[in-house]
Amino acid sequence: MARLCRMLIADAPEEDPRLRPRHLDSSALDTPSLALANAARETLRMGDVVEHMLILQHEVLHGKLGQDKEVRRLDDDVDVLYTAIKLYLAQIQKEDLGEEDSRRWAEIIEMALNLEQAGDIIERMTGDVAASPTRRGARSHRRAGGAGRAARAAGGEPAPEPVGIPVGRSHQRQAPAPFQASFPHSGPALRPRTRRSPASAERAEH
Repeated sequence: MARLCRMLIADAPEEDPRLRPRHLDSSALDTPSLALANAARETLRMGDVVEHMLILQHEVLHGKLGQDKEVRRLDDDVDVLYTAIKLYLAQIQKEDLGEEDSRRWAEIIEMALNLEQAGDIIERMTGDVAASPTRRGARSHRRAGGAGRAARAAGGEPAPEPVGIPVGRSHQRQAPAPFQASFPHSGPALRPRTRRSPASAERAEH
């Protein structure tokens, strides 16, 4: 019985790539708790779309082409779901809501708004990255470099030496000569002068 219930409740796979509201049943508006549950499920779908946008943005950052267009399309889907959720919640009679349902109503609309804004930010950042001249130039440079290496490998040519500082004879750094102290010639070595005592001086005089 539980398996049958899961099969009946499980979401059907989406055939249309464009998202449309699925859980916003207008007949449930007379039962606020059920209508809030429907709005919460639709908000979870928004979260799934935003998560997919983040994955595609990561691929764009790593140079995968064409994913920025898919991000724009998904952002349009997020906007569609947000508008539908907002209008659906507006149809619920708030005076019929208790304290708990009122708090839940506010949480759902706030979460939907945050997801819509997150989708806009992801779409804008992804577009900026994809349109960046530096990003396009880096991709072209990598493709050209890879094609050149493949052509050289196919022709048996050795890979070019990396460009660096020349190390030829004229550019080699000369090691300094060992230090040699030189002093002027001072003749015979000088003996240290010793100090004589008074007794020794008297004997020398006599």
